[in-house]
Amino acid sequence: MPKPCVSEIVPGRVETSLYRTSIPGNQANAVLYDGYRSLQPENIAKVIESVIDLPVFVDVARVEVYPTDQASGGGTMVKFQR
Repeated sequence: MPKPCVSEIVPGRVETSLYRTSIPGNQANAVLYDGYRSLQPENIAKVIESVIDLPVFVDVARVEVYPTDQASGGGTMVKFQR
């Protein structure tokens, strides 16, 4: 019987409605997301699905997923320039 494993998924900035009530004046999108290429919830769902679908002998301990424009390990984002 395979040993149970725990996989930690560590996402960077994901565009959700989490901050809509914590940033006054309905400005969450303007402050956090407008002009940035944030991860989408479906991106994280695909990562989770991929980890779950691996064979039982593959142990994924940690997956860090960041938008290209976000510095690894931090909250700093760079606005997208075309």
